[in-house]
Amino acid sequence: MSDPVPASTLAAPVSPGWKDKLLSFLPILAIYYGIQGFTIVLRVTKLIFTADQLQRNPWIALDEHHVWQMVFALALIYLFSRGNYSAWGLNFENLRISWRLFVWFVPVCLAILFGVVALPLLIKHQAPMFDYPLTRANVIGWLSFEWILPGPSEEILFRGLIQTYLAQTWKGMWQIGKVSIPAAGILSTLIFCLAHVNFAQSPHVSWSQQFFAFGLGIYYSAAYYRTRSLLAPMLAHNFWDGMVFVMWYVLYWRFH
Repeated sequence: MSDPVPASTLAAPVSPGWKDKLLSFLPILAIYYGIQGFTIVLRVTKLIFTADQLQRNPWIALDEHHVWQMVFALALIYLFSRGNYSAWGLNFENLRISWRLFVWFVPVCLAILFGVVALPLLIKHQAPMFDYPLTRANVIGWLSFEWILPGPSEEILFRGLIQTYLAQTWKGMWQIGKVSIPAAGILSTLIFCLAHVNFAQSPHVSWSQQFFAFGLGIYYSAAYYRTRSLLAPMLAHNFWDGMVFVMWYVLYWRFH
């Protein structure tokens, strides 16, 4: 029987270098923009509705965009995971922790939104302005969209697909108090911020929107890392987006 190999001679696991990290970041960035391109090419709503209808009801195109985005993200997760969706966040693991994170998120979210969205308008006695007619169809359409689609569509893409993919090479960790933020989560958040840049307007950047996109993206990434489930990020994402529009509409009716 041969002698066991001394522990000192065993090869230590090789940590991915910057070349490997870059070679994982660039493809997923290209995949993200590829998905956005396909959602434009495959648009069906423009064949069903007139240009005027889509302009007066912009939530219709957003509905389609987010559905296509989710379909492509799910398809790519299926390919990368060989059908193991659970390993890429589509599961109910750590259910109690997910609910607890969401319950804590709600009052913080409401306090921030009241201070940022509602309070300035209340002080000025000013109604919010919209770039579309405030018809019943638009109110119902926007509220339905914001309370249903952003969470599943964007979290499956940014956290489920992008963060999980990057986590295979970007293994670093940032620790802020008791909160662990993975390096892959920070990168997915940066791409999430890019998604909120309007390149159609050469490009138009809302720095307040970027600030909140980054902060929320970090929370969603940390919650996903903590629970290994997309449930908490999805719930928080829908709640934030939905409450913004609830406050806008309430304030509009308050001052009209």
